[in-house]
Amino acid sequence: MGEVRYLGFSNWSAWKAATAVQMQKARGWAQFSSGQMYYSLVGRDVESEIVPFMRYAGLGMTVWSPLAGGFLSGKYTRENLKDSENRLAGFDFLPFDKDAGFKVVEKMRDIAERHGASVAQSIIMAMTEMSSELNQIVAELAQLPAEKQAVVREFILWLKRKDEEQSPFLDAIDEFMDEHPELLRRLAQ
Repeated sequence: MGEVRYLGFSNWSAWKAATAVQMQKARGWAQFSSGQMYYSLVGRDVESEIVPFMRYAGLGMTVWSPLAGGFLSGKYTRENLKDSENRLAGFDFLPFDKDAGFKVVEKMRDIAERHGASVAQSIIMAMTEMSSELNQIVAELAQLPAEKQAVVREFILWLKRKDEEQSPFLDAIDEFMDEHPELLRRLAQ
């Protein structure tokens, strides 16, 4: 019989995950340790229900596609988005309001330039700083060679320090979103 080290779910609603966790507890089954969720600056709907549930249940969250399939990398423009040569042409696997998304990218490009970073780097930094809790890091840490464990631990400490200070990336995003509340509504549709 196969063995599983860690159980998780991917892109479930909060009610479905909560039901499964309750079943796991009631039946004495192994419990989820994390959920893998789509989360980006243009796809923040997990913040309303699934993230609070995961905190309550003590589950970690692994984010997939934080750059929205490459849209938030900064390489796509209104002009080249429909170009048949790019991966986003004709296949909208992550639906969101593109106009609102381009406004986010334009703002992040300004922020990135002021801090000597790429658009993708500024977005990843902002997303890292958006959560006051770190992802649960369980996958194979104990089996890593000692030097790699030290690197992971140093990264965790750096993230914890970053959580304690407000960053210019997060300040700029907060200010931008406060000035454009309609974007949050449009991005969530």
